[in-house]
Amino acid sequence: MEFNELSATELIEAISGLSGVILQIHKDFRPIFVTKDYARLYGFDSTEQFLKLGSIMDLIPEDARDLAIKRYQQIIRTGMGDTLTLKTQRVDGTGIWVRIQDRRLKYGDDGYCVMTVLIDITDEVELKQKYEEIAAAEHEARSELERVQGLTIEREKQSALTQLLAGVSHQLNTPLGNIRTSSTTVEKILNETLVKLRDKSLRESDLVSAMTEAMEAMHVIDKSVVKANRLIKNVKFMVSDQTDADEVQFRFQPIITDAVRLFSENDKGISLDLDIQIDPDLHAFANPNTWMQVISVFCENAIQHGFYDRSHGTLRIDSAFEDGRFILVFSDNGHGVDPEMASRIFEAFYSSTMGSRHGLGLALVYSLVTRKLGGEIRLIESRFGQGASFEMSLPAEHYMIRS
Repeated sequence: MEFNELSATELIEAISGLSGVILQIHKDFRPIFVTKDYARLYGFDSTEQFLKLGSIMDLIPEDARDLAIKRYQQIIRTGMGDTLTLKTQRVDGTGIWVRIQDRRLKYGDDGYCVMTVLIDITDEVELKQKYEEIAAAEHEARSELERVQGLTIEREKQSALTQLLAGVSHQLNTPLGNIRTSSTTVEKILNETLVKLRDKSLRESDLVSAMTEAMEAMHVIDKSVVKANRLIKNVKFMVSDQTDADEVQFRFQPIITDAVRLFSENDKGISLDLDIQIDPDLHAFANPNTWMQVISVFCENAIQHGFYDRSHGTLRIDSAFEDGRFILVFSDNGHGVDPEMASRIFEAFYSSTMGSRHGLGLALVYSLVTRKLGGEIRLIESRFGQGASFEMSLPAEHYMIRS
């Protein structure tokens, strides 16, 4: 049996009886044949009702009709058209997305018609659109979160700077006070010596005593100047105009020690003992600004959460080299962390104290240690009511002992 012996009429009748076949044939957009599923897809009760359409253009939105005409002309000319995704509409005007394949068929003695097979992809398109909407909303929410986090980081930096300035002011009070007192003492000694010299009552023993006293006062001034100069130099080093990517070599212990002293100053009346166990010959290759931020958050966190109802406390920093890593542990003997909250302690905008200022806090420290310093951080010990210890594990090649 040859294919040309098949009856076209019987073939079309067989196709129309198949379930799920969405097919129609039209000439110049006037429907000639349509399957039941095609008719139902477009909201018609029967194929007869569909075939009463004057033109299937009624099912194509106006903004797509020019494209439909050009496509029809191409199919008549070439025999087939590329697969096309198109939004059409049901008889009631509701939209429907379809994927179309067209083929030219011989019609009559010297004419042609077009057979269209389509797949309803409305659910697929709507799902994609919902996904894109959700993705866009997520992107917008993420951008807003990044903006808020950026503002919060700047606020944390400003808070750290304010705390730094308060600490600098307090730490400078002692050397400047010593300088003022000692300079007044030297001035008094010189004046008394000058008076005795003028009235010729100055004895050798008086001169020796005056010079000894003046030298002692000058020694105090010299030590105070050195201390103030070191403090100012370290503060300038910590807040210099380095970018986040700038890494420099510096002696680690003086910077950390001064940072802890500066940031542990507070207006809450809390007296803090500092115990810093870092080798004075330890050199670091890192960004000192990053370490300043880490220390500022640790100190603020201890003051705000660890010692909020106490008048005295201790901050301790221990360091060691273990298994190719440099380990730095920051500890306090404050209230510690509630075990139920320990797993969330590095979350952004999370606070264990109701009503307290909700900032990045330890989340900022986590980000700085893991991203900027290339290390790891964890809460290693915290007994509620007995303090907390945070361990930072850092690449040892950036921290070396040099005499």
